[in-house]
Amino acid sequence: MAKVNQRMRELRERNHYTIKEMSDKLGVSVATAQRYESDKGIKTVPYEIIEKAAKIFDVEPSYIMGWSSDIQELHDDFLQHQKTNEAITNFLSGDYDKISEKTQNNTSVYRAEYDDITTELIDRLNEMSPRQKMKVVDAIMTLLDSAVY
Repeated sequence: MAKVNQRMRELRERNHYTIKEMSDKLGVSVATAQRYESDKGIKTVPYEIIEKAAKIFDVEPSYIMGWSSDIQELHDDFLQHQKTNEAITNFLSGDYDKISEKTQNNTSVYRAEYDDITTELIDRLNEMSPRQKMKVVDAIMTLLDSAVY
């Protein structure tokens, strides 16, 4: 579990704030802000500072405290889930303008074969986690892109 000081630094850097800008936003001196981020600095960051930082970075205080998952991981999972659903939808609906030309050509050859299994595939995909879905899409795209004619 990440420590408060690690999360404070991570959030500041991710949002491209200097330590001076961060100290101004928190209403503390630069030295105090540095100690909040240091392993050897302030061991207990006041809750009021954690609340301010949470508002500044639009996260929950529990994230800064290290009690909840990494926001980047959650964000990446969300984006991956969106991309997965979009790719599956485009592939299955035949919206080939949104997939590569090579994949379009390969897919059109096999489209007739896929029509009768589409419903079953959608049902199975809906039961999968976002990561499992992405693996399926990657496998399908790899197969289609590597098809030899």
